[in-house]
Amino acid sequence: MSDEKLGLGEQALSKAAEVVIATQVEQAENLTVEVHAADGLQTLQGEVNAVHIEGTGVVIDKDVRVEQLAVHTDTVSVDLMKALFGQVQLDKPLDATASVVITEADLNRAANSALVSDQMQNLPLKVNDLTVQLSIDHVKFCLPDQTRIAMEAQVTVVYPQGNRRKIGFTSVFCIEPEQGINLERFQCNGSVDCHLPLDLAGPLLAYVSSFLSSRRLTYQGMVIYVKHIEPRVGSLALQTEVRVETL
Repeated sequence: MSDEKLGLGEQALSKAAEVVIATQVEQAENLTVEVHAADGLQTLQGEVNAVHIEGTGVVIDKDVRVEQLAVHTDTVSVDLMKALFGQVQLDKPLDATASVVITEADLNRAANSALVSDQMQNLPLKVNDLTVQLSIDHVKFCLPDQTRIAMEAQVTVVYPQGNRRKIGFTSVFCIEPEQGINLERFQCNGSVDCHLPLDLAGPLLAYVSSFLSSRRLTYQGMVIYVKHIEPRVGSLALQTEVRVETL
């Protein structure tokens, strides 16, 4: 519908939707946005029933790209007066569902991006009575079939005395609908350090399992809950629920 056929409130809310998308998406091969307006009174109060977004080749950050994206929001409530002047501010948290398909290449690029790797440095890891610092130097995912995720990683462990140990390992996880993510295989990679101390093996394995099983992520004012993971050959499909506190 053209702007000429929209009321002032609807124009403001449509503009607000465009501003929100512009702040979250750097570029896209294809992107469509549908704003489902509420009745006149709700619109004047700054509410729309829902916003639907679908896209392909969507770049969220310079190193974070998804092949397919579909987002469906619940009621969106913004400060209408501020929206009229291009300033979008939520009156209450926004809930949405999102379906994402990411290719293996894009997953590996994102996993090794500054956005992700900066959060994977100097992580505390309990080993017996000591707390060591774990940093993930490099990670590579492989999506070979519809049930498994393989991960090859190189990490650095720093002990309290300052001693450093670089360790390479490969792990394979099986994803089953009823049982979640289960470890199928874990082995050291001899190209880095294949002598993994027994006291470090347990905590490291537990951390890797916890990392892949994590269902709660945070990103720029959003909390993302991963509800379903579906491996495919060469890609990964995710079903998520999202809560947006601020824009």
